[in-house]
Amino acid sequence: MKIALRITAALVLLSSLSIWFFHGARIGWTTTEKAIPHVDEITGIEYTEYEKGLSFGIELPIAGTAIAAALLAASVFFKSTHKSNSLPKSS
Repeated sequence: MKIALRITAALVLLSSLSIWFFHGARIGWTTTEKAIPHVDEITGIEYTEYEKGLSFGIELPIAGTAIAAALLAASVFFKSTHKSNSLPKSS
């Protein structure tokens, strides 16, 4: 159980960081709209249009790190299932 918790913690941390990184590694909060700047052809005035699109923010890797740390801390309370192959001591 101890090793399973540690492997799960590593997978949670790795997956949250990779999802965040491959979706743009946004330092701000998660947004559901993407800003697209445009320039009016006639007047030359710049304006912004928004289109729907999910962009993960910094809270995703922070939450993943917190969950991984909790799993790692929980693994400390379980006994190791490692059995030694040593011979019994004779007296």
